[in-house]
Amino acid sequence: MQEIKAKRQEAIEQMKMVGEHSCVVCPYKFKSMASMHSHIAVKHPEILEDLEERTKTLELLKDKSESFNCPECNDVFHDRWVLREHFEKQHPEQWAETT
Repeated sequence: MQEIKAKRQEAIEQMKMVGEHSCVVCPYKFKSMASMHSHIAVKHPEILEDLEERTKTLELLKDKSESFNCPECNDVFHDRWVLREHFEKQHPEQWAETT
């Protein structure tokens, strides 16, 4: 279990640096957090509950005073990564221009 937690922490740190979502068990990388969670649910269900609990804990610890506005539709997000995923999915043409 410690090995899985260490891999998860390493994946989170990598995600912060490169903006990718990495599986905490295997070397797969995903463009969205949702894709990563789907992969984990299918391929690594034994860690899904722990991952979901950790995600809930991180959400509770976030400073909700910081917000990020979508430059296209002005939707407001309290997480930079959620804004990024929103922008990529909801505004694909604009997203392509930024990558």
